[in-house]
Amino acid sequence: MILKSSEMKMDDKTKIKALIIAAVLLIGILGFNYYSNYQEQKYNEYYNQGINDGLILILTEIQNKGYVQIPIGNQTIILGQYQGERNGS
Repeated sequence: MILKSSEMKMDDKTKIKALIIAAVLLIGILGFNYYSNYQEQKYNEYYNQGINDGLILILTEIQNKGYVQIPIGNQTIILGQYQGERNGS
């Protein structure tokens, strides 16, 4: 079977279009994966920073007032400094 040059050119154009579509999809998948990992990393950084800020806030309050009240639902937890047992008192 002998192909005409116009049929061959059409075949080549189809292959090139398919390769371009595959390349765009691959770049999109890789870009999404990179962005997703970046978002997760930033989320974890901010989450850990929030934990540290909360802990520092609680400890500062205990140092200033001697205790801190943490409301949870309709109850309150009171945290204070532990004095421990003193020998000889």
